[in-house]
Amino acid sequence: MLPYFKPGNYALFCRVKIYEVGDIVLISHDNLDKVKRINNIDNDNYFVIGDNQGMSTDSRHFGAISKKHIIGKLIWPVN
Repeated sequence: MLPYFKPGNYALFCRVKIYEVGDIVLISHDNLDKVKRINNIDNDNYFVIGDNQGMSTDSRHFGAISKKHIIGKLIWPVN
């Protein structure tokens, strides 16, 4: 998620009922926690993308994720 986050930054995520396009979320994928931005929502499928698109592994590579893979929404820090 460079340039939004830099190594050593802290963030607080919270589970919410509704996620929207543009939300920064923490997801679980391949047994790893990843920070991504919701790019599109189609029914219960969430397409996520990293801000550093040249280096990011996201829905362009692994497809849409379901809501159960979203750990929480970024609530702090907020730019």
